[in-house]
Amino acid sequence: MEIVPTRGPGAATDQAMEAIAAGCDTVIACGGDGTVHECMQRIVAERAPAALGVLPFGTGNALGKDLRIPADALRAAKLLLTARPERIAVGRMEPEGNAAAGRYFIVTAGVGGDAHMLYELNFEIKRRHGMRAYYWAATRIFLQHGFPPFEIEFTAPTGECRSVVVSQALSVRISNFGGLIRRLAPGASLKRTDMRLVLFKTPRRRAFLSYVLWRFLGTARLPRDVELADARDAVCRPVRQSTVLPRAWSEGQRHARIHAEADGELLGTIPVRIFAVPDALTLLVPSENADRPSSATGKSRAEAGH
Repeated sequence: MEIVPTRGPGAATDQAMEAIAAGCDTVIACGGDGTVHECMQRIVAERAPAALGVLPFGTGNALGKDLRIPADALRAAKLLLTARPERIAVGRMEPEGNAAAGRYFIVTAGVGGDAHMLYELNFEIKRRHGMRAYYWAATRIFLQHGFPPFEIEFTAPTGECRSVVVSQALSVRISNFGGLIRRLAPGASLKRTDMRLVLFKTPRRRAFLSYVLWRFLGTARLPRDVELADARDAVCRPVRQSTVLPRAWSEGQRHARIHAEADGELLGTIPVRIFAVPDALTLLVPSENADRPSSATGKSRAEAGH
């Protein structure tokens, strides 16, 4: 095994492929969700013959929580020795008309308020204060942001096509985020080959608060203006002039700037397309019997995020 620090922001994408070209059959992303996100980009795009593992360090690592990998480095490393490689689907978000600028995602992609928070989040404050910076930014956006409308058109697994006016849309890949909102999107799973959508069809803050509270309590209820939906693909775009806005929004919000993000990385503004990519990545999934000695062999490289 070789331990390699990343060379800087975005560098892990190429470094992962350099490791594979050098003969590594496994790349272990040692960091937060951003390091995992960077490592997987070219591995998925080029269908590289290597597995991706996770050691959950960094500001936050929702994928590590979903895989139930402990934060303790030694315990996590031992757990990876008995992990099994599984082929999974991932998501992809692309600016409409610019597929080359798209990004794969493994945790979640969002359009609306969550992406606006990332747009306004100061990198230096995030570096110094970690998750507290996210909480501060989220609180400020929640209190000050107007949650303007946009349209999402999506195709259900049955082939049915729908168009909905929303203030926030999430495409969620994992089932457990840990913390207060463990089950952000009931029914989401890495085992799925389609997408689980969470749609907020109102700008009213009460709906957001109710949804977070009910997710924390584990209830199956949903606020009236929140919907869970399954989809093969979706397109988020500005509200068309012919679309009649629900009363909760004003006409002045119709042309607001709406941001989009994938795994916490900003992709710009809508329109964007979001879709599932089946059989896309080999992921190391901890075995249920974590104490069984490993018989795995082969060379691996750990990409350690700063």
